[in-house]
Amino acid sequence: MTLWLAITAAAILVAAAVHDAKTMLIPNWMSLAVAGLAVVNSVIEGSLASLGWLEAIIGLSLGLVLFFCKQMGAGDVKLASAALLWLPGRGIEFLVFTSFIGLLVAVACLIRNKVKGRRDRQAPYGVAIGGAAVLALLLPLILV
Repeated sequence: MTLWLAITAAAILVAAAVHDAKTMLIPNWMSLAVAGLAVVNSVIEGSLASLGWLEAIIGLSLGLVLFFCKQMGAGDVKLASAALLWLPGRGIEFLVFTSFIGLLVAVACLIRNKVKGRRDRQAPYGVAIGGAAVLALLLPLILV
């Protein structure tokens, strides 16, 4: 993995998480940039086979089901699929990290709503996706 490309992708993932927390939207360019950087990284490594194609396709498929059931936003689905391109063979790890961070986000939103007396049921899941992707992407680089 090319370190500077991974760090750039991580920065975009953090920016997407912050943007989602503020606006409940993830701009398409952020997902496209993360996916594009994964492709560039793969080309530099010498093979497009090093992309997490299977993980991204499974993530997109499951995400679309959640989107059509109105349980997840389209931006979340696109961001998760783009992030999964960086994580070949590590989709379960990403799912575990996303679930754990998503739980923390949901609890924080529940507390916020209770304090403010709101009944909003939405949570910025891009925060969980971005956080999990950064963790999964950079953790192996830190531990080496």
